[in-house]
Amino acid sequence: ESEKQGRVNEAETLFEQGKKQYEAGNYTEAEESFIQAKNIFEELGDTEKVSECEEMITESEKLGRVNEAEILLEQGKKQYKAFRYPSAKKSFIHAKDIFEELGNTEKMSECEEWLDKIEEVYRIILVCIFGAVAIFLAWWQRFR
Repeated sequence: ESEKQGRVNEAETLFEQGKKQYEAGNYTEAEESFIQAKNIFEELGDTEKVSECEEMITESEKLGRVNEAEILLEQGKKQYKAFRYPSAKKSFIHAKDIFEELGNTEKMSECEEWLDKIEEVYRIILVCIFGAVAIFLAWWQRFR
């Protein structure tokens, strides 16, 4: 009986630890704690606590994905400002995919706006290259 109580205490501690990590925004760590707690509660047959853990696992996972997408979006903005357009494009696409998966259309649109800015830069670069080639060819024809 005392062994069972020890397992209950362990599961409760893991659950509380998960809640603290969740509140601190450490969603991956929180999810891991909730999973460990859930496994013990399953062993003990505490279905109420199992479903409580499952809810927290789902929430932690979702907020972890939101966090990941936000980080990618900010990373893309920094890369864009540093003229690292291919890297920025990858970051914006990855962020957009996660926001789409989460159903956040507002953030998806923001990612698409940044992707449009990159396409505009690419168009400008192409026009400049073609312009330079045309000027070079005209100059070359004239002085041949």
